[in-house]
Amino acid sequence: STPAKRWIESLSSLTVKEFKDGLSNVLYAVRSSKRDGVIVKIYGKNSDLIVDRKVEIRTMIYLVKYHLSTPILLTFDNGFIYQYAN
Repeated sequence: STPAKRWIESLSSLTVKEFKDGLSNVLYAVRSSKRDGVIVKIYGKNSDLIVDRKVEIRTMIYLVKYHLSTPILLTFDNGFIYQYAN
């Protein structure tokens, strides 16, 4: 059974935690009861004026190659979702 399949099977027991320590971005940890989960990062207003988002994504992809970050699962206009590290 893959992590994605286990996670989908446990959708009825999802927990969501908002991380409020950031300056502008909003982060949510979405986890199942089996502790598999994702981080949803939503960019803060005008934060793209400070951070080049394309470079941020490329950097995370590079870090994954060396097991220094978890993989990005999905990108969207104002953020991305990546695997939760247990």
